[in-house]
Amino acid sequence: MSLKIRNSNLETRNKSEIQILNVQNVGINKLSLWIKIKYLESCNVHRSVSYVV
Repeated sequence: MSLKIRNSNLETRNKSEIQILNVQNVGINKLSLWIKIKYLESCNVHRSVSYVV
């Protein structure tokens, strides 16, 4: 019985750790996407400025 309880505790702990990792990955992906968008925006601004000049 105690072995089963320990196993279930390990399983739930692993699941929660996986969920935390997933949340971190989503955050990193959103951040990298935001950086890409900002980079593209800055490139477009530079292009428009160079066109004006």
